[in-house]
Amino acid sequence: MSLKITKNSGSFIGLILTLCLSISFIGNVQGQDNACDSVTIVLTDSYGDGWNGNSLTVGGNDYTQDDGSYGWPYTADAEETFVGCVDLATCVSLTYNATGSYSSENSWSVTVNATGETYSSDALIGSCVTACTDELADNYNSAADISDNSLCEYSVVPGCTDMAACNYNADAGQDDGSCTYADAGFDCEGNCLEGSLTSISVMETSLFSSSTYSLLLYGGFWDLVDLSTDLSVVNATSDDESVCLIDGCYEISGTSGSGSSYPFGYSINGESVIVPGST
Repeated sequence: MSLKITKNSGSFIGLILTLCLSISFIGNVQGQDNACDSVTIVLTDSYGDGWNGNSLTVGGNDYTQDDGSYGWPYTADAEETFVGCVDLATCVSLTYNATGSYSSENSWSVTVNATGETYSSDALIGSCVTACTDELADNYNSAADISDNSLCEYSVVPGCTDMAACNYNADAGQDDGSCTYADAGFDCEGNCLEGSLTSISVMETSLFSSSTYSLLLYGGFWDLVDLSTDLSVVNATSDDESVCLIDGCYEISGTSGSGSSYPFGYSINGESVIVPGST
């Protein structure tokens, strides 16, 4: 709705009518504004080249710094300020969206102008419902904005009902999917069912320094084989593995992904690094 006010050269009554219409319109606008809670939004970029595709969502509206508005030389801690409208009678979400690049350069604040309350990290503000969100609870609330399962009430005790699980609960009358189990070869306390726990670390070493680097990150691979069975005894999906080994002979091998200047190395139980074939 818009109102265009024009100069009236007619009678005094005509002027009064125009003024009355204007006052009535302004009154309606003010009535709509009363439902709006004003917030001041400040976006800062430490490097000064804009937010590079990142944004801040305040109550469903997105705010960002326009990268095209910034040019060399950049000004550190460049700020842009916006005034937004939210309805604090509802639950309002403040969410930073790292959808671009250089998010570490971005910071922000949202201040509720009426109270001075300021937020600088993701938050829910306004009239938010905090309630139990466990569907097994008697007082489960699907409309909750904030989950607090310490509020949950149960007529039947929930828990793990599998007797083979580490956290079996004999008092539970309803399985809640919380059962946990020991890793293969271990008991629930993390002890080896057979053999001794052995920690193995693999790495790339360097011919130029004492530095070491991740083996798998740079395309390398490794294995540990039980020579009595010729079977691998590790997953070898990370640079560090802990396995239960019975007494016997094992062969460890590996290949660096960075070439001969960064040969494969390993360490057993935190001892010195060994580089096969080195002297």
